[in-house]
Amino acid sequence: MKEKKIKTFVGQKGWLYCNSCRNRTHHTCKSEHFPIESSVRFEPDIVDEDGTKYYGIGHFYRLWTCNGCEDALLEECWDGCKVVSPKGDSSYSEPLEVYWHPDRTERSVPVKNFANLPKAVANIYYETVFAHHRSLFLLCGMGLRSLVEAICVAQNIMGKTLEVKIEGLKKLLPASTAEKFHALRFIGNQAAHEFKEPQPDDLHLGIEICEDILNFLYELDHRASKFMNNLKSKSEKGSKH
Repeated sequence: MKEKKIKTFVGQKGWLYCNSCRNRTHHTCKSEHFPIESSVRFEPDIVDEDGTKYYGIGHFYRLWTCNGCEDALLEECWDGCKVVSPKGDSSYSEPLEVYWHPDRTERSVPVKNFANLPKAVANIYYETVFAHHRSLFLLCGMGLRSLVEAICVAQNIMGKTLEVKIEGLKKLLPASTAEKFHALRFIGNQAAHEFKEPQPDDLHLGIEICEDILNFLYELDHRASKFMNNLKSKSEKGSKH
């Protein structure tokens, strides 16, 4: 059995994404940790003809720090393999699964802060974005459909089906804009009924479409009113001098 063998990563450099720097930067591996000694089997799972021994490992951790901002991240590795040479030197095979803590935001949708969303709409929006962050793309697709329906309900758009409700949104939105919601409905239907996972980039774009609509329906008027009140207040203060 031939395994790709590597020495310990401690002290080595890696080109990883840094959430703080918002870019890929050089990182240094500071330490490795194997939680339970018994996770490395006492007897090898496989022994090569040359005497090389392979011990299965449940999981282990690596701590990395960014060489720029010095922020740290934890790499959780599953199903690795400890390799012991005939001379007794140890190394580790590449893990089969890797998870990062905190999650890397390299391809994540940035969460937007809305001040005036109805509670139900806000909850679905944030949970949908969270699903995208966690690469739960099937749930994210369902969340987009739910978000469209929640917007319709919050705007008192009635109808027996979501398709009918989206048509009702044309009273509030430009017809061409409301039509885009049908694509989100279709993505959600495929995810919910056909268990077809949408493409991450399609979901990203779908979230951005919803954000633009939420801004138009709930934030734009509030910000415009706040702007006008500020101008009025400044004008009144100026007239007193």
